[in-house]
Amino acid sequence: MRDIAESFDELIERFDAAIAREKAFTEDASHELRTPLAVALNASELLDDMPDLDERARNRVARVRHACERMQRLVTALLYLARDQQRENETLSDAAVVLDDVLVYQRDAMAAHGVELSVEARSTPLPLPEGVIYSVLHNLIDNAVRHTEHGWLWVEVTPERICVTDTGSGLPAEALTHIFERQYRTADSPGLGIGLYLVSRICDRQGWMIHADSEPGVGTRIEILLDPSVEPSSKPLARVQAPYERRLAGGKA
Repeated sequence: MRDIAESFDELIERFDAAIAREKAFTEDASHELRTPLAVALNASELLDDMPDLDERARNRVARVRHACERMQRLVTALLYLARDQQRENETLSDAAVVLDDVLVYQRDAMAAHGVELSVEARSTPLPLPEGVIYSVLHNLIDNAVRHTEHGWLWVEVTPERICVTDTGSGLPAEALTHIFERQYRTADSPGLGIGLYLVSRICDRQGWMIHADSEPGVGTRIEILLDPSVEPSSKPLARVQAPYERRLAGGKA
């Protein structure tokens, strides 16, 4: 019995050491990334102010700046997940305002895929850093756009839910059960299988329920319930749906 107990103690110590190393690596890497990202972002802003840049070069500088801003938000999300305990954010971040930034970044991708966009957005204050909310919205929308060609994308951000619905290629039932697993990819997936996994981890941390519906050839809906009293959407997926009414972050039409 003593030998068994000592073996368990050694196993637990190895687990604790492995978790500590992973946490330290995530925090150290995230902190170290902040300085070069800030330098690259400042350099891109200085380049953008140069009067002799042609339109093509200016567009490339803008892409570099947007990429650096996205990386900064991703670093914020990773640091948030690396914490041992959840800490309340000192200020509230409005998910509807963050959504506008995400849609600006996704504008070119939506145009390239021929995706029509419809949005319902109401003021949705959440006790999270903007970078964390950005990561959630960006990964949901990016995943939808990647799998949609010449179709529709509906985005809903309200105090009750965050919901992204597309008329893309859809997923079979056996694949749908794995989409929130780390590095899970379908055969035709262009991503790395990290985005939805990151979203699910943030939802777990916040106590939000995340739910997915999909049908091959029809589309996919991924819904995050921010209010625990709200039920998942029961609307059937369909190729043709009426667009949402576009609302501003303050709730005004």
